[in-house]
Parts: sequence; structure tokens; C-alpha cells
Amino acid sequence: MSYWFRNDDGSCSYGSINLGRPNDPSDYLITFPDRINKREDDVINNIDFSQYTKSDVYTFLYGHTEKEIVTLVNTRQRKMPELKQWNSDTVRNIDVNLFLVTLLVFLDSKSSFGSKLWETIRTIFLLILEQDLSFFEDVALFHDYSPQDFFYWFDDFVSYELSNKVLQNLNDEHCYQCYTSLCAVKDVISPRDYDELEQQCCEVFDEIALQRIKNKFSLPRALDELFTYSIETLFFYEDYFKLKHANPETIEFINEKTTFLYTEIAKMLIKHKYYLQAQKFLESAKEIYVTKSQLTEIIETEYSIKRPVERLRRKQKAKEARIEKKKYTERLKKIKKLYRSINKKLVKFLLPNKTKQLDCIMKSMFVLIGQKTDYTNHYLDYQKNIFSVYVDAVVRLTLNPSDMRSIIFTLKNKHPSILKTNSMAATVVAFASSNMINNQFEIVTDEDLSLMQEIGKDLLENETPKNDSEVGGRHLKDSEYGLVVTKPIYTTGVKASYAYLNHLASLSGERYTWERLGSTSTKEVNGMIDMYKGTLPSGETSPIVYINMYGSEDSHSAPIGFMYID
Repeated sequence: MSYWFRNDDGSCSYGSINLGRPNDPSDYLITFPDRINKREDDVINNIDFSQYTKSDVYTFLYGHTEKEIVTLVNTRQRKMPELKQWNSDTVRNIDVNLFLVTLLVFLDSKSSFGSKLWETIRTIFLLILEQDLSFFEDVALFHDYSPQDFFYWFDDFVSYELSNKVLQNLNDEHCYQCYTSLCAVKDVISPRDYDELEQQCCEVFDEIALQRIKNKFSLPRALDELFTYSIETLFFYEDYFKLKHANPETIEFINEKTTFLYTEIAKMLIKHKYYLQAQKFLESAKEIYVTKSQLTEIIETEYSIKRPVERLRRKQKAKEARIEKKKYTERLKKIKKLYRSINKKLVKFLLPNKTKQLDCIMKSMFVLIGQKTDYTNHYLDYQKNIFSVYVDAVVRLTLNPSDMRSIIFTLKNKHPSILKTNSMAATVVAFASSNMINNQFEIVTDEDLSLMQEIGKDLLENETPKNDSEVGGRHLKDSEYGLVVTKPIYTTGVKASYAYLNHLASLSGERYTWERLGSTSTKEVNGMIDMYKGTLPSGETSPIVYINMYGSEDSHSAPIGFMYID
């Protein structure tokens, strides 16, 4: 497999990497030195390392020996054995001394912070820190410490040793590995220690970054080389910029050189008449420029290629339009085939906008059920099954619009192979309700999908609230009725909401044209609350009217300032 990849020094190379087979046993290999380096620390010196073996470390971490892991992975199935699961229960009975031995094995080995060994040690360490002081009583007594003192020693020791391991790679050859190690220990060592460690690393990263750029730009034909080996691949700048202690002067220097590079590359491309590619480099340069003179140069270069860029973009758009037209023609054939397969008696009722509406429905339904592929790629029978779910939802909404929960559960039980969950069924009901009102409505963006899911969740979780008819004539005197979110007007569904609005008129009897502004919610009211704004022929607008469509009856009361006309 060929692609760009990071070297240990942070630079990028293009080449082939043998990714190996999945669950490679080498991910779990542990080097257990014959003699672990002794630290000048009383606690560590108290541990008898001779009683622990490499097999003890494997079994402690994974629940398997090294031999068992390698044997099982090398079978034909190539499946990893079921590894030990570390959680609050399993960590309570661990041998803390053995954990310290395991930690020292990691610290003294060449294993990186991307290894399975570190991943497991990290999990155990964070679980240990969550324990109360009674957890440390036995091990503290063994080392002649109080539980609290041992906890403080334990935390400081791990932070100090991990920081030292990170710093082992703080050099020009392995600076990127040092950066990834720094990220790996951020949530493990204490904030104060991490802050000092990052500052120390950034000082070296800063020197490396400056030196590399200066060296690269001093070479003959530097721009030709950097055209394929850009600043972004020379050092991990985007990551470096995110660090708290990244030097602002270095960031400015890098941005200035990057702007210069992009501008010069654009000029080279213009020379060879690659105008669109040059425009992209100029746009990138405009986003990061440092000085006004650089911005002036970018704008002047952009202006010099304005006409050829516009001409090429017109050609590109025309080509894309031809491709899109061809795709649409092929798609239209399949849409018509599906349309013709639908019962003719249902077409007028379900699809007043014919094939256009059918296309909107099918594209949306496939998104709602978690299949974002083009529905026309599926067989006709499967398309018909999906459409039948929409039909079922529409029919039930028409016959019984007030009992949403019943519609959702019935729909889910009738189509279990398509509607996997009640939430999915509720989302389909929400979409069907919206499409009945606006036959061109479809799920286009993630925001559209989120809105349908939100409405569906509300339909599923909230029981039908009591209608405002129980409080009777008070609404006629309540100045806030229908005009504040906590006192909405209740109707029995989407159609009923629009029917209600059609009955509202101004005090002079003029009718409004209504626009839905969106929906909102409040703790005082069950269900989502739709917001509408009306406009009179004169252009005068009404206050926002709040309607909750989950009532048990339809309201016939008008808010203050309106008339309800039958």
C-alpha cells in the first residue's frame, strides 16, 4: 500500500508500507531484561525482581502467556484470544508491585507509546488513581509508608518516569515520535508536570522547525523540491501549532515562509498555464499571509489570471453539468419504473408531485434507515418495500393523527426488517408528516436528519399532553396565550396546525400568509413547539405564534390581537 506517512523525525515520505496482517502478535511482545535498571528509590529497591518473570507480566496484563498469544494468532483463523478486561472490579485485586515491575519493563524497553503494552498500562494506572486510600494499605505497609504518602509517591514516580521516556526521543531524528508520546501522556501525568514537559519539548521542536526550513530554503532549486515536498510534509506544523507552548515567533516565521512558498508555486503553475491549480495555492496563501506586502502580491497575481480562471471554471461547470445530466437521465428511468409499479389508486393521494416527490421520498427514506447509498442501486422489489413503509406511515397519520406513539410502535412491529428500532420508526413518522405538508421536502443535510431524529425522539418519549380546552375561556383573556412558548396553542397534528392558522385573521378581518420559523421546546410543555409568523397583504407582520401539535383536541381560541374565523 502506497501513501504519505510520517517519519520519526516528523517529516513525510511517500512509499510503500507493509501494514501486516490484523492482530499481529508483535503488537503484544514484551522485552523483559535480565536485569531491570535500578532506580535510586526506596520503594523500587524494596521490590524483589527475581520473583517475577516475563510470563508473569504477560498473564498480569492480558490474561494469557506470550506462547498462548502467538500460537492463537498464528492459527488459520488469525483471531486474538479474549484478552483480560480491565475495569474497576478487576483492578481492585491487583499486585501493585507487579504493576510497578510491568511499568519498569515498559520504561526500559523500546516499546513506544503507541504499543498495546502502553495502552494496557495506561488503562490500569488510571483505574488505580480512582481507588480510595484503603486500596493502598497493603502495599504501603510492605514499603513502610502510610497509604496517603504511598499514593503521592506512586503518582509522582509514574509522572517523572513517563516524562523521562518521552524526553528520550526529543531529538531531530525522532521528534515526531516525541510529539506523539507527549500527546499519549497528557491525561496520565499531573497537569503541572505535563506543562513543564511540553514547554521543554516545544523549545526543541522550535529549534528543529526553524533549522529545517532555513536549510531547505537555502538549497538550489528549493521551490522545485518543495513543490512536491511542501512545508506541511517537512515538519508536523499543524500539530505543533496546537501546543500551548508553541513559540508565536516561530509560528509567524513558518506562516511567512509558507505564504511565500505557495505564492511562488502559484507563479510557476501560471508560467505553465495551470491556472486553476495556481488559484488554489493563492487561496491557501491568502488564508495564512503575515505581511501586507504578501497580501498585495497575492491579490495582484490573482488579478493577472482572473480571465483564464473564469473561462476554465465555466468549462469545468459545463462538463460537470453534462455528467450530472447524464446521471439524472439514468436515474429518471429507474424512478419512472418504480413510479409505474405503484398502485394507481394510491398515486393521486400519495404523490401529488409525481416522480419528483417519489424521488425525494426514496432518497430521504434510505438516509433515515441508515443507507446513504443511492437507492436506485437497489433492486426494484427492495425499493418497493422501503416505499411501503412510507405509505404505511402516511395512511396511519391520516386516519389517526393524534395517537403518534401507537403509530410508531405499530409501524416498527409491521416492518421489523427495515425499521430496526423504535427511534428509527419515529424518525420515519416525523419525515412522513413533514412530506405530507411539503411534497418537495427531503433529507438533504445532516441538519435535516438531526431535526427529524429530534422530532421523532420527542414523539416517542412524550405522552400526549392535555388540550387547552380544559381551561376554557381563560385563553380569550390571557394576553400570553399562543404568544409565549410556555403557553402554546394545541392542535392534533401538522395538518391541524395549518388548518388552525388558516382560521386566524387580523382584527380587521385580513388573512395572513404563514411561515414556519422552526421549532423549540420548554420544560413546562410536553413535545416540540412550532413557531409561525404571519404576513398581511400590506406587508405588516404578526407576532410569533407558538403551536404544539400533540394535543388531544384542536383549539378554536385566538390569541390576543387575532380573530378565529370559521
